[in-house]
Amino acid sequence: MLTPLAAKNIDTGMGLERLACVMQGKRTNYEIDTLAKLGNSVKSILKLKTPVPDDKIRSVYAIVDHARAVVFSIHDGAIPSNEGRGYVIRKLIRRAVWHGRQLGARQAFLYELVNPVIEVMKKPYPELKNAEKNLVLTIRSEEERFLETIEQGTQILEKMIAQTKHRKSNILSGEDIFKLYDTYGFPDELTEMIVLKHGLHVDLEGFEKLMDEQRERSKKGSDISSEIFAVSDFAKKLADIPKTKFLGYETLSTKGKVLFAEHAGDKYLVILDQSPFYGEGGGQVGDRGIFENAKFKGVVIDTQKEEDRILHYVRIEKGILSEGDTVHAEVNREIRDATRRNHTATHILQAVLRKQLGSHVRQLGSLVNEDKLRFDFSHPKALTQQEIKHAENAVNEIIRSKIQVCPEEKSIEDARKEGALAFFGDKYGDRVRLLRIGDTSLEFCGGTHCSNVGDIQAFMITKETSVGAGVRRIEAITGTDTIQNFVKQLEQSSQEQAEKLQAKKKESEARKVTKLSDAQIASMKIEWKGLFLIPRICNDYTRTINELRNEADHIINVMKEKTIAVVVTSDDKKVSIIVALTKDLENREDLSAKDMVSKIAAQFEGTGGGNKLFAQGGGKNPEKIESIININKLPQILG
Repeated sequence: MLTPLAAKNIDTGMGLERLACVMQGKRTNYEIDTLAKLGNSVKSILKLKTPVPDDKIRSVYAIVDHARAVVFSIHDGAIPSNEGRGYVIRKLIRRAVWHGRQLGARQAFLYELVNPVIEVMKKPYPELKNAEKNLVLTIRSEEERFLETIEQGTQILEKMIAQTKHRKSNILSGEDIFKLYDTYGFPDELTEMIVLKHGLHVDLEGFEKLMDEQRERSKKGSDISSEIFAVSDFAKKLADIPKTKFLGYETLSTKGKVLFAEHAGDKYLVILDQSPFYGEGGGQVGDRGIFENAKFKGVVIDTQKEEDRILHYVRIEKGILSEGDTVHAEVNREIRDATRRNHTATHILQAVLRKQLGSHVRQLGSLVNEDKLRFDFSHPKALTQQEIKHAENAVNEIIRSKIQVCPEEKSIEDARKEGALAFFGDKYGDRVRLLRIGDTSLEFCGGTHCSNVGDIQAFMITKETSVGAGVRRIEAITGTDTIQNFVKQLEQSSQEQAEKLQAKKKESEARKVTKLSDAQIASMKIEWKGLFLIPRICNDYTRTINELRNEADHIINVMKEKTIAVVVTSDDKKVSIIVALTKDLENREDLSAKDMVSKIAAQFEGTGGGNKLFAQGGGKNPEKIESIININKLPQILG
């Protein structure tokens, strides 16, 4: 039921910047003092002549708006990605880059606006300055990735345009536009602009139809159902069930009254009036254990939490369970102990990383179970082996200190005043649970933990990887026995790998490999653009990419100058390609190994990459090698 407001007001939308616009007598928000400074920075970085024409100034304004938005968002922990808030940030960066291209930019530029944004906003937001390095690296990395996407997409689009013309059509299909957008992340606006320059049109209606179909699939794919019950059906029942009292901080076993029990197959979904089982949350998996009474025994295989009700998923071993029954509920102690070791270690790891790498480090995701901990955090580049070892040693030093772990409950205001870490996207009530580990860490956390850091015993980082642009992942294990078993497995695996390498070495030594002689290389050369082009198909002995590189280096070393080596090999499914140029061609603007390998790889429906003097690529259809890598065809492909 709607209730009329006591005071009926109108929201004019008069925010601070609109008020400044009126007070300063400007036409738009972008002309007020703060945003005008950012606009001038854009013009300076992109070397735009002033005054900027009306048809271009909107792109300047868009870049200003997007630059400010991504700086604040990334600082708050929203890292560019392909989903959720991260996807919004990725789109803002890409739109800014696109507007930059409209203004003539061909290189990364948006990261240069980080400092101007910080300077304009430093008085109300001084904390931005400490994160400047991370912001620059994250935004630049995302820009450069998108620029690579544009380069790759442009090559594919050029091929599509050629095929469209070959079909004597003047319209690029909606399917082609959608493929570029969906598979390669190539903006449809850029597709349209390039196509129009070739005198063709685009099937935007067909493209939008495919986009609508994709959106519909995404909606259907996001409908989540419980393992046993449809969420919509269960939600209706849940509202009438009293909340569960959680006792898991104090005990691992208790008697509980069954408030809800519904049966499906060999499982029950059970809600008790009180329970020691922790429902999955905050990255920590749900507890496992047993339920039993005189007429029933079951194994709790998972525990979830919904609206303060703890949901126990119980596999039946014998008997039946009914609402009103009382059961003995006991958490598996071994699993809980291992899980809380890993959870407490995660808090220590985060504190160590923030101290070691900087305050820009923020938790972006985690998984804590009895086997390991996984910690995702904001950081723009891979950790060095020295940084990994330093972090590992620092965590172990804190473990050896045997500091007490102290959970506290406070109002959310008091917790924030104390500087407790809480992260973007998490929801908290008026009262929050904090976890204090001496002077090391103070975080919002409702999970289960050790009572003393010494209970963790030992800590070992097993892996450090990338999750996406600006996001790193550390996986680690705790507990002396767990680490010892892991090390034994590593040693066994290393021994097996050593034996395999030794066998391969013997096989390689047994195989006679003869490189081309100087005379043979000289006899293969083709004159092209005043240079020597040497194609080499190496299916006679060269199989690995390293052998292929060595063959290309050998040709270049023999010829010394004015030479381009194209070396190719294949197996039953794929083609591998190396293009190498002699050092004297480094300053030739019309020559690039990277461009050449891309053109050749396209003939095999593949791609390539590299630099000015050396590049490699690959593709499929190995049966086409002889028809492509030859004296007549290769010069035509390279142009």
